[in-house]
Amino acid sequence: MARPSIDSAPDDSTPETPLLPRYRSDLAPSEGGEEKRPRRVRAARRKGPWANPKDDEDDSGEYSGLRWMNGRRKVGCGACAFSSARCILAASILTLAVVLAALACLVYFQHFWTVYRVYGDPLVPDPHEVEGMAERFPPILARNTSAVEDPVGPQAWRLQAIEDELQARFSEMGLPGMTTLPCAGISANDTSLSSRYSALRRTGPSQPRQGKTLLALNLYNSQDVLPSLSHALLTVTSFLDPSTVHVSIFENGSTDQTTLALAHLAAALTALGASHTILSDPRKTNWKAVDRITQLSVYRNVVLAPLERDQDFDDVVFVNDVFVCPSDVLELVFQRKEQQADAACATDWIANKGFAKTWNPSVRFYDSWVSRSLSGETFRRQEDFLATLRQGVNVLFDQPGEERYKARWDKGLPVPVYSCWNGLLALDARPFTSTSISPRYDHSSSLSTASHKSWSRDHPLVSDKPARFRSAVDNRGECAASECKLIAKDFWSRGFDRWLIVPSVRVTYSEPVYSNPDLLSLVARHPPSPSPSLDNEERIDWPSYTSPEEVVCWAWTPGPHVDFEWARAVWEKPYQTAA
Repeated sequence: MARPSIDSAPDDSTPETPLLPRYRSDLAPSEGGEEKRPRRVRAARRKGPWANPKDDEDDSGEYSGLRWMNGRRKVGCGACAFSSARCILAASILTLAVVLAALACLVYFQHFWTVYRVYGDPLVPDPHEVEGMAERFPPILARNTSAVEDPVGPQAWRLQAIEDELQARFSEMGLPGMTTLPCAGISANDTSLSSRYSALRRTGPSQPRQGKTLLALNLYNSQDVLPSLSHALLTVTSFLDPSTVHVSIFENGSTDQTTLALAHLAAALTALGASHTILSDPRKTNWKAVDRITQLSVYRNVVLAPLERDQDFDDVVFVNDVFVCPSDVLELVFQRKEQQADAACATDWIANKGFAKTWNPSVRFYDSWVSRSLSGETFRRQEDFLATLRQGVNVLFDQPGEERYKARWDKGLPVPVYSCWNGLLALDARPFTSTSISPRYDHSSSLSTASHKSWSRDHPLVSDKPARFRSAVDNRGECAASECKLIAKDFWSRGFDRWLIVPSVRVTYSEPVYSNPDLLSLVARHPPSPSPSLDNEERIDWPSYTSPEEVVCWAWTPGPHVDFEWARAVWEKPYQTAA
């Protein structure tokens, strides 16, 4: 008989065969219902003498189970914490590796970009005189050039009258006052410093004329500092005798009233009887297209042009756009001559900013990029990022091997150095006007035997042209340093290797910083005395010092960079040799 299909209609004679068991909750288990597990109902615990001992056994077992579960839970939490710590450590190491790799790439590409970048030619200045922009001073203020005036004597009124006229013009322009700094007086009423610097000037027609002094400045958007600078320039020029001073200023690209203010200063110098070359070029510099050091060298050489027309100069004084007193300028010229040095620098300072100012309202030494000690190191470590949290005047010369320089600095005494600029410096003019080496290394010179003594070093080089500011960006094997440091290197190469800084002479880039208590304390350690000569402690014993074997150089790097010595610093010879 054929087997019926699953889909065929059921036959009454054929019992129904279900495909799957069917359960009904209302049937007993024997009838196909679901067997229910009886729910355990725990009896109430008995207490007292009728207590059941098995209850305690059950409780003990239950406690053991709970303890085991808690133990497993603690082990699980510990394992989770350990795993999290490992993940955090791995992530930290990975992040640190990424940061270090990024820094390495930054340093490499910055170096590559600096070395192989092709710059355009520097902008050639097209300067013009600015004096014609201002009205002449009243004729009554004009100087009688046939006479030599005493700037602290009866003729001192003329300088004051010229400054009053210039101040009136500055006030009309909305510029600040000229005499807002607490400067030491050099006048008929205060002759203490006048006697100290008397040897720098000609005090009468019968006295021989002193060598000329070139006051050189490069300015840009300097209207706020020009009144104070004008007071310093006029006072120094009047004190040294206007016939022995030439003021050379070059300004370019300024967008404020610097050019007009310089025109009024030029008119004041003309009334004072001083020669001057005050030039302006209104064109702006495209700093992205040129090498910065090369362009700055071109601008600085513009103010040296008077040396090509007249070589009767003894001193060249470079002044930045800084707040400075007349006595500061005179003290540097005095120190350079009395110390038989080739360059004397001030110290320049800026105020701490941001968090450092809140933590420590002190000052910070500014020109670390150029300044080097006789050990070849910077005055303060470039990598000392916490230096701003300490007193600024106490972090200089604090590296190993500089204890002798530190001792003089702490006393406020002049310190011999390898190089400096610091916003204000007085230089020997001979390297700018001749190709000769220093007389100290020329045994045919008329210097005394004692003056010939100096440190042991290679013989200086005889150059084929006078020294000028330059860039080393295209010189293979030479660090592309600042033009201000390279001029020191060129001085050393010619034997003009006596450089010093004077702690009591400070300049600042804002007026309030000039009167900072820390700087006043630094000056008070050894202030200039009325004596026209140096005391024994102040005088530098040059032969007892040693010239550096190598000097650290931090090349100019445009854009963001990190000043790590291992990444950027280069050690090189302190001067060029014939080899």
